[in-house]
Amino acid sequence: MMLASESDCLLFQQSLHCAILRFCETPRTQSQIQTHCSIHPPAAVSAALKELIAKRVLTTKVFPESRRDAAFWASTGVSPQPCEVDLQTHGSVPDALLRNALSSYSIAIDAAAFIALVAVDDYLQPDLARYLNHPKPFLLAKPVGASIWIGPIFTPQSRPCWNCLRLWMLPHRWLQFSRFCSSQPNLAPQPSLAATNATLATAAGLISTAVAIWSSSRRHPRLENRTVTLDVRTLESQQHVLRPHPDCPTCGSLARPIGELRQLVSPITGIVNKLDLTDRPAGALFHAAAQVVHALPSHAVTSVLPPQRTIG
Repeated sequence: MMLASESDCLLFQQSLHCAILRFCETPRTQSQIQTHCSIHPPAAVSAALKELIAKRVLTTKVFPESRRDAAFWASTGVSPQPCEVDLQTHGSVPDALLRNALSSYSIAIDAAAFIALVAVDDYLQPDLARYLNHPKPFLLAKPVGASIWIGPIFTPQSRPCWNCLRLWMLPHRWLQFSRFCSSQPNLAPQPSLAATNATLATAAGLISTAVAIWSSSRRHPRLENRTVTLDVRTLESQQHVLRPHPDCPTCGSLARPIGELRQLVSPITGIVNKLDLTDRPAGALFHAAAQVVHALPSHAVTSVLPPQRTIG
């Protein structure tokens, strides 16, 4: 018997495995399987079941009746759970498609929910300062703009916090900082506006899927201390690692050892917002060109160093 999915293909030749798989085309209990395969030793049946479950061909989880929905949730390894989410929007964010997408996962919108989805048009929205001491976990997302942003997930105990994110992002907005720093040092606006119904539907689907997985499993490793972006024009996807900021006054984060240096390259959370590498040596050497952002001054000044391009 051969079983194929979009990412794998498995061949089972043992008669016991094939008998179990055929019998389990509809949900069965372990005792029913043992009875059906009674010509085989019970220990052999149990071992075959463990093997099929380990290979994620069979599962003990409960999935929706729809084959498409069941196949999706089986691929995540998560059993969907009914849940509620507190949906909050800030800035120019139409939420009708987002509400519909959440509803498609049977996620109810309730201000008293245990978790929150905060949808914004700018990750540096001044209103987000209220979430520094937010009592519930929340997922930050930007469904508008040519680039969709999803994550990070923040919790009341999370380090880094939103203020760490703000401090890493501010140097990339040095021009806004130089304009507003004297009167409003926390203001560095760069709101997103560009969107079509199609891109908003794409964003709503991706964000609601992230919420569904997060709420059902109580975590989403890909969005922990990380922002995932998707440029809907080029389909380029990037991951931006959020690290604790050593100067964060909110969570008192201490700088942690840096893992891969590539984590420092990001136009959102990095100290290098662009890095180009040659794919072959020239003159026996590989070459790189980078654009480095400078730390912002601690006091209000109108003259701020722009990003510096370096070559090596």
